[in-house]
Amino acid sequence: MQTGAIPQDALAESEWQTLHRLELLQVQPPRVRHPVLRIVTWAGTRAGRITFGFLTGLIWFVFIVQLYIAQFFNYHGAQVWLNQPLVHLPWFHHMPAALKNPWGDFLAAAAIVFVAWRLKRLGSWLKSLRSSRWTHG
Repeated sequence: MQTGAIPQDALAESEWQTLHRLELLQVQPPRVRHPVLRIVTWAGTRAGRITFGFLTGLIWFVFIVQLYIAQFFNYHGAQVWLNQPLVHLPWFHHMPAALKNPWGDFLAAAAIVFVAWRLKRLGSWLKSLRSSRWTHG
């Protein structure tokens, strides 16, 4: 009633008399809440949760990026920073020698698999030979 949402002539006689005796018929402007309380109340809404979640993630991201950039400059300096575009040029091919030709490692792995397969076959052949001797002996 004190916000002025319901006009006085919309009240019944008994309601008007009761509110008049209690001095509640005066329309008062709404109280202005403290800004911190308004922010906390807004933070409970869906838009507030999304906004504060995004801001928290952004602050974490900025903090982590700051550490990575500081470590990069500590270990490499500005000269390497300026040479970064060279990494993307197709004729700049900086790879360790072991990664350039993987065929040696591939052939070694294939040889190991082949030897293991032959040993398994030999083991199963010996097992079948032994079991056939027991059945015939």
